[in-house]
Amino acid sequence: MLQDPFVADQEDEYQHHIVYETSLLHTTPAQAFDAFARIIWWGGGGFGQPSQISVGDSRTLEGSVRAVPLGIHEAAQKVNYPTSFEYTLVQKSIFPVSAHRGEITFRATEGDASSTRIVWNIHYTPFKCMNWLARSMIAFLSFQLNTLKTTVEKENHSKPKGE
Repeated sequence: MLQDPFVADQEDEYQHHIVYETSLLHTTPAQAFDAFARIIWWGGGGFGQPSQISVGDSRTLEGSVRAVPLGIHEAAQKVNYPTSFEYTLVQKSIFPVSAHRGEITFRATEGDASSTRIVWNIHYTPFKCMNWLARSMIAFLSFQLNTLKTTVEKENHSKPKGE
């Protein structure tokens, strides 16, 4: 789900905010986090596999740095496994922002502990007159969440019953 960006509070270095959400059925928060790590963080979420600059913690990803297309480097900063993951840009090339931070949360769906709600918050400050381009590039994250959902659902469907 795409929401219109808003101007952030003065103490926040980010001027805009976009939120994407999805749910994974029959997937606990730990399973959803692990799938995110495998499919999106290290797998690229459908945009080609990122390069591993630094592996960081193998379970939580904290301290890991990856290089994604367009020369963008992202680093996992704060991780509370398996409920939250935060990353920031540490090197950018043609990405038209001066600051970018993503926060992904993994929460059991209310009333159904076997399903997980994933919320991906993106905070960013575009270069002057470049919000349209930054917003367009950030929109690809919704495709990555779709890839995550589709992949996990296929994997869950192919598991033998009772597993």
